[in-house]
Amino acid sequence: MATVYFPDHLLAYCENQRQVEVHATTYRELVRLLDKRFPGIGRVLSERISVAIDGQICHEPFLEGIGINSEVHFLHPIAAG
Repeated sequence: MATVYFPDHLLAYCENQRQVEVHATTYRELVRLLDKRFPGIGRVLSERISVAIDGQICHEPFLEGIGINSEVHFLHPIAAG
């Protein structure tokens, strides 16, 4: 199962859990499963949020796969400039 880590700004959406394990093979599926577990978080994760999967920041996370031992970190949006 992939391990998902939540930063402080998302704790209100995930019952103050810092991390959860999710069985998903794509980011899209991960968001769907998290939204089922924590209603409303899917909208937040579909908006302006940065995502790192296995240490790589993903610019288009909905196109990314997730491995069985992946780590997914949500970050504040990263602005250029």
